[in-house]
Parts: sequence; C-alpha cells; structure tokens
Amino acid sequence: MDNNLKIELEFLKKINYSLINSGKKVIENVVIDNQSENEFKDLTCRISFAPSFIKPISFGISYIGKNQKIKEDKIFTPINFEYFYSLNESYKVSIIVSILSGDEVISEKSFESEVLTYDEWDGSTCGVQHVASFVLPNDRVVKDVLHSASEYLSKLTNNS
Repeated sequence: MDNNLKIELEFLKKINYSLINSGKKVIENVVIDNQSENEFKDLTCRISFAPSFIKPISFGISYIGKNQKIKEDKIFTPINFEYFYSLNESYKVSIIVSILSGDEVISEKSFESEVLTYDEWDGSTCGVQHVASFVLPNDRVVKDVLHSASEYLSKLTNNS
C-alpha cells in the first residue's frame, strides 16, 4: 500500500450540536498529494467514521498526475441533529480516509476527533461567537422551569 499517495484532512477536532447547527462543516476539505512518478486514474475517496455516527461519504477522482495535489472541499456530511441533541456523553471517533482503485485500498489514513454532548463547549477550538448557539429556549428543561415558576408565582400572589 506504499504508493506515495499522501492524505491530508481539515476537519473539526471537536464536533458538537452547537457547531454543526451553526453551519460549521465536520470536514472542510481533503487533499490527496501524489508524491510519486505514477499517474492514477478512476480512484474513489471514501471517508468513514468509527464509530459510525455519520454515513460514509465517497467521491470519485478521475485523474491525479505524478507529483500533483488535488483538493476536494465540496464534502457534504449528512448530519442527524436528533442524534447529536440526544448525546449525554462525549466519545472519541476516528475519521478514516481511504483511496481505492476498484475494490483495493491503495492508501489510507486515520484522524482522531471527539464528539461532544450537545451542551458541551470546547472553547479552545471554536470562537466565542458560538457561545450564543448554546441558548436553547425551546428545550424541554426550560419549559419545565417556566411552568414551575409560573405555578410558584401564582400561589405566591394568589393570581393565576
């Protein structure tokens, strides 16, 4: 599998509900660097996640010449927002980028990331502009607190 196809990936190191709900892409781009004197045709790039919280993504590479780099930045990761919202424990995840010629994997590289709970914020990898996205006024807990406060104030003031 040593054919001098090097893989680079720009991705979120910490993935959470807030960031993806704010439009951040899980994967910004993938770069395939052919550092060999060989040309490659009709390849497939497959991006998968372990554990699998996002379905695998594939795109074709029709040609990559010798000593040529290609960059793909139109990578759509279908997100299940309900899944992210329901998380109550963070976990590590591997993002595996594989280059295939037919069914044969000719190059592969794994990258580490972490999936955070919906209310967990890692301030070191995302800016403060995302803090506001943690405000969830329609959350069930907020509705319960408002209901309890309303009942308490009704009893306190004898006014319903």
